[in-house]
Amino acid sequence: MNKDISAARDITKGHYGKYLVYFPSRKNKRQMVCESELEADYCLHLEHDKAVINYRCQPETLAINIGNKIVTYTPDFCVETLESTYFVEVKHNRENLSSAYQAKLCAADTLLQNRHISLHLIDAIEIRKVHRLENLQLLYSRSFRVKPDEYLALMEQSQKLPSSITLGNLLEQLPAISCQAKYLSIFNGLYSFDWDQAVSLHTCLERFL
Repeated sequence: MNKDISAARDITKGHYGKYLVYFPSRKNKRQMVCESELEADYCLHLEHDKAVINYRCQPETLAINIGNKIVTYTPDFCVETLESTYFVEVKHNRENLSSAYQAKLCAADTLLQNRHISLHLIDAIEIRKVHRLENLQLLYSRSFRVKPDEYLALMEQSQKLPSSITLGNLLEQLPAISCQAKYLSIFNGLYSFDWDQAVSLHTCLERFL
């Protein structure tokens, strides 16, 4: 994958009144410029996905042939994982796409398959699952400014704590370690919990041994 993470299309110079959302990406170590809140919400899933190494917004503009007419198409994301690279198109509702836009996605997918790259279509139903997105938002927003040595200390000292513990008790334990580091450990998957329930101080966490 091209390590240049600059966008193929400068969306900061869009039409008057265009609404942009800036997402603080830890994996990319920069602000990601998204064209909607839904795209920014999708970034949270990419940050949480252990397989994802990095990702780009508006990565590449493709020239595709539809009915003997050349049109352009720019996917919303390019995602690099440990094993593959794929493009992503984010829409609010996949069921409401026009036939013309479906034809564009189909043509783009065919073109990308020749490069051994897949095109994924994802919508709000998948991105904004009840409680899961809110949990990601809470954990991510509260887990910044954690130094590597502090996080390593938490990884080591957490072994002394019960393997099953509530969030409230975890935050109270190990007072020398910040709450941000503890939230980060949950976001990174050191602890598991029921993602289908809203996180609270009473949430039961299970540490992976």
